[in-house]
Amino acid sequence: MTAPLDPAFEKLIRRVLPRLPADRPLDPDLDLKAEGMASIATIDLLIRVEETFAVKIPDDKLNSVTFATPASLWATVAELRAH
Repeated sequence: MTAPLDPAFEKLIRRVLPRLPADRPLDPDLDLKAEGMASIATIDLLIRVEETFAVKIPDDKLNSVTFATPASLWATVAELRAH
């Protein structure tokens, strides 16, 4: 089971999803691409996540699976922070 989403992480996700209503809870399984996260937003999110959580997401994790949902990206971040 993945750890709950960190509030700072949720804020970063919301920043790249401007169409997501502020009063709508962030579903950890939300399809980020279907919700409007474009390529440039993915790169922005990557940079901000790495800076905020002091992690370096390895090249083999820079793929559509990792960035598919908030839960999948957070699982990667949590794993990197644990090491």
